[in-house]
Amino acid sequence: MILLKRLRFLLLSLGLIAVAGISFLYATKTHETQVFEADNPPKTSWSYARLSQGLVHYQLEGDRHKPLVVLVHGFSIPAYIWEPTYTYLRRQGFRVLRFDLYGRGFSSRPDIDYNMEDYVTQLDELLDHLGVDQPIQLIGLSMGGAVVAHYTAQYPDKVARLALLAPLVRSPSQAMLYPLLVPGLGNVLAEIAIVPRLRKGLSKAVFDSSSFPDWEQKLEPQTRYQGFSRAILRTARHLFNRDFTDVYAKLAALNKPTLLVWGKEDQTLPYQDHRLLLELFETIQFQSLEQCGHLPHYEHPQKVNAWLNGFLN
Repeated sequence: MILLKRLRFLLLSLGLIAVAGISFLYATKTHETQVFEADNPPKTSWSYARLSQGLVHYQLEGDRHKPLVVLVHGFSIPAYIWEPTYTYLRRQGFRVLRFDLYGRGFSSRPDIDYNMEDYVTQLDELLDHLGVDQPIQLIGLSMGGAVVAHYTAQYPDKVARLALLAPLVRSPSQAMLYPLLVPGLGNVLAEIAIVPRLRKGLSKAVFDSSSFPDWEQKLEPQTRYQGFSRAILRTARHLFNRDFTDVYAKLAALNKPTLLVWGKEDQTLPYQDHRLLLELFETIQFQSLEQCGHLPHYEHPQKVNAWLNGFLN
């Protein structure tokens, strides 16, 4: 009996020490030192749209009479990740839109769930705000692939065709992510562990990390605004162990022209999932890349740009 009490006391003490240690780390290592002010947002060369959940940071260029190509980024890296694609498509004469999803880049960090429904609503409200009244051409990267799949399934008449670059189909289930599901603990871990890992995660994102020496320098500014880690955490919780096969099946049934591009050395989302999409879609253009990780358009812009140009035309 005495031994059991001592064991309980020891476990309780270790728990308190752990909580105190995590709290200390949170207090000393917090990176989010800036407040995103809707009345005084960060000054950039892009524009802002005021939507139902806050400001959306976007860039739109091109002849308004031409079909619009919309670029949707992934889980953590905002719309600057589209630079090679955006610049190329503009030079080819396309009208192109890219924007930061809520909680990322220089868009607002609202207190929402950060789920697929939120992103679909954001995209639809942005298009309405910009007066887009013709079917668009969608390109989605990683989680953005799932976003454009959900959007097209919900608004099929608003989409003419879509391209999926290493799209999220099924979330990898990793035991290390379980602590993020714990209330309180997940919030602390998101800021002191997950976000720093994203800033230094280039080696997991691309095949040759030496090609992008300014990776952390570009990503770091958005992580300083309060609400970034919360958005990342809530999205991670929403996506945990999720399977969007049914949404892609609905998309496939629409028979819209679809392009799929995937890097064979992808360490973020399994390259094998391309087989599932090839089985679902009766007609789909598929292109794979050797020595390519999770960002095909960023790692091999010439090849991917050429494929996109031919597909969109």
